[in-house]
Amino acid sequence: MPAFPVIVRLLDGATVRGLASLSTDVSDLLAELSTRGKQFGGLHAASGKLGAGAGDSIRLAALSIIFPSAGLPKECAQARFVIWLRQNGCYETVRSHVEAAGKQFDQELRHLYVSPHLAKGLLAADPDFASSAKEVHSLVKGQFHTPDDITDDEMLAVIRDVLVGSDGKLPCTLLAFDEIQQYIASEPDRSRQVYELAEAIAKHLDGRVLLVGTGQSALHDTPLLQKIAGRFPVRFHLSDTDVETVTREMILLKKPDRLHTVKQTLDECGGEVSRHLRETDIGPRTEDREILAADYPLLPVRRRFWEHVLRAVDPGGTAAQLRNQVWPVPEKLRH
Repeated sequence: MPAFPVIVRLLDGATVRGLASLSTDVSDLLAELSTRGKQFGGLHAASGKLGAGAGDSIRLAALSIIFPSAGLPKECAQARFVIWLRQNGCYETVRSHVEAAGKQFDQELRHLYVSPHLAKGLLAADPDFASSAKEVHSLVKGQFHTPDDITDDEMLAVIRDVLVGSDGKLPCTLLAFDEIQQYIASEPDRSRQVYELAEAIAKHLDGRVLLVGTGQSALHDTPLLQKIAGRFPVRFHLSDTDVETVTREMILLKKPDRLHTVKQTLDECGGEVSRHLRETDIGPRTEDREILAADYPLLPVRRRFWEHVLRAVDPGGTAAQLRNQVWPVPEKLRH
């Protein structure tokens, strides 16, 4: 399977790294990562939520995240069938046969065990595979069934099948599990499964896979996560300042040639702006002038107002979550 390119270019030719405001240390580390990628089969990334459509098997859940990152179907049986076709040189023939019949290959994969077009395509690619389309269906169903769970060894073998390139090298891979706290919740068995998965990846994939778990609150807020914290030694917590940086430098970023106009308009309206909630604790402050143009049209006073509102109406504490602090910004910009 081909790994992701080292540098991602946007439609206008810009690179993601070129657009980001990075410190020298981070830029140097990314440059080193690119160098390591060239040495070890490229760079790859996969991310998604655990437990989405994979039952209670964390191994299948992990594979369902990795498969789409390599252009494979999310379902284990379909993905393994495509991998087998590619490994045996049958993929292009089978796909071409299906498309020549006026069908879409991805849609036919959904009917893996009964699709006549896949069966005929496989017979066209390998006449010795079976004596009839009916026998093809029987063999495919027996070989590529949908399991309830798989072993660690089976999972690791499939990961290598997916990620290892034609050069035989496993790329430097980032595997991110989103909402890991929601997945574990209060179930000790799931906590144990996450630990075992992290251990298997760390021990048996040549140190090329970096496992990241993300959540909406700190690790110590979930007691069961504390027991597996040893497998996630590097921790990073987003503060309110980080949220402001996301909104200011991404959502509210101004074109450099228009920033002067924004500043000029705000200067002209400075008297009105400075009267907003003046006699309150969240009223205008001297330091607001430094971020006024960057935050416009979200005025600093209104930012503080919405922060207080979210905390007041949120007994569950979800206002501290990044997305719940970010979403009001574009929502109000639309209006």
